[in-house]
Amino acid sequence: MALAFKLIDNEFGQLTYTRLYSDTLKQGDRLYNSRTKKLLRINRLVRIEVDKRQELQTASSMEQKTGIRK
Repeated sequence: MALAFKLIDNEFGQLTYTRLYSDTLKQGDRLYNSRTKKLLRINRLVRIEVDKRQELQTASSMEQKTGIRK
């Protein structure tokens, strides 16, 4: 289970900040958007800390904040 709580557009494209409550996300996974009733594919996972970005292969519920780039 995950909650998207912030969306931004920047020079890298659209980023969605997400809080994971359980399980693990991997690049290529699909998420269900309950508002639009559509599946979204996770293209990239990025950990953002202040002004640093780190590409991730997976993100677990132990992570506090993860940016998902569409």
